[in-house]
Amino acid sequence: VDYVVDAVGYTEIIKQGMELIKFNGKICVYGISGDMDMNLDLNLL
Repeated sequence: VDYVVDAVGYTEIIKQGMELIKFNGKICVYGISGDMDMNLDLNLL
């Protein structure tokens, strides 16, 4: 996909969006709670 917008902030949704985004696509993440630990594979970007 070209664009992913995540307004929920769950780690699994963000990971799924990172897997779906195509080269040079855009991902927008907001709504992340300060209490969450988030481990993302930045190699997917």
